[in-house]
Amino acid sequence: MYRSGPIRGRVDITKIKSIKRFSGLNVPVMLKPALDTKGFIVTYNQFDDLFISPKMSDIFIEEIKKINPQIEVI
Repeated sequence: MYRSGPIRGRVDITKIKSIKRFSGLNVPVMLKPALDTKGFIVTYNQFDDLFISPKMSDIFIEEIKKINPQIEVI
């Protein structure tokens, strides 16, 4: 689940293909609920992308990998 103000949604963890660290103002994704400039671009389904900025990034990656070890972390 993700949320930022009125933007809320869910991503099935089993559908996530890759998670890429990103830092910068111009994030190349369609959906950007995170307002931070540092975070992750999550690629899921066929061509869907989402920019998120979890509070504890390292723990986030560890927990996601426990559920779906096939996720590629870049």
